[in-house]
Amino acid sequence: MIRPSTIGTRNLNRLTKLAQSIWIGVVLGSCSVLVNQFAFHPMRADADELGHLPAPVVDLDLTNPDGTRIHALYLQQKDRRQPLILYFHGNAGHVYHRLPYGRELFNRGYSVLMVEYRGYGRSTGKPSESGVYQDARTARQFLLQTEKWPAEQIVILGRSLGSAVAVDLAAEYPPAALILITPFASAYDVARQTGLGAFAWAARGAFDSAAKIASIQAPLLIIQGDRDQITPLPSARSLFAASPLPSNQKQFLLIPGAGHNDIVSVDAERYWATITGFIKQHSN
Repeated sequence: MIRPSTIGTRNLNRLTKLAQSIWIGVVLGSCSVLVNQFAFHPMRADADELGHLPAPVVDLDLTNPDGTRIHALYLQQKDRRQPLILYFHGNAGHVYHRLPYGRELFNRGYSVLMVEYRGYGRSTGKPSESGVYQDARTARQFLLQTEKWPAEQIVILGRSLGSAVAVDLAAEYPPAALILITPFASAYDVARQTGLGAFAWAARGAFDSAAKIASIQAPLLIIQGDRDQITPLPSARSLFAASPLPSNQKQFLLIPGAGHNDIVSVDAERYWATITGFIKQHSN
């Protein structure tokens, strides 16, 4: 019987470990691509949507450390006694589609910065989970360094996919308050609950807001509809439960009859009153 030499065995072990590393890299890379395909549905802004912004809306271009340019809409009040709302939109379209929500917040007395992720609208680059998190940090840095907004005067608001962006930013940089509209606990949780079955494993670890929210001490408001089939109600409730805040520091508003895209229109009066009341209660 011929036995492999010690050197041969060691080389075999090294080759085995190398093959395993390559396989893990391929799997993780494939998972990342798959998650990005499900998560991001950007649209470019066409000519009709450019250059026709009503006052006081201002177009901004901000530059990320990696050179990616992100576009934003800035609505600034002359009176800064009210907080500023840093707004992160959902996974489809572009920021111009969200302008009515920015105008509504502005009309209620708040300055608003609406961030457009890389690859969306007028922003350059290609969206990814780490990329949109960096976009959020660049927007916050602009507010603090260029616009001189105090950190304690910034309320972070995230809608749908934007809720994951908002949670990630708030976990690192505490805001005055955190508002999440139609949020979800994690990409895996959504994939599992919406029937992706065996493919849900590919989303493990992606957009894991439930893990991050445990460290956030800022007052929390979650708004969700009971007919949401995109980010199901149990996922939003799971995220709410993951927050360690006491009951007087967190609030869950359920809007009966509301789905994912009509969360505002089903009960607009209650929706906006809850947001403004929450900010007033928890702002300095």
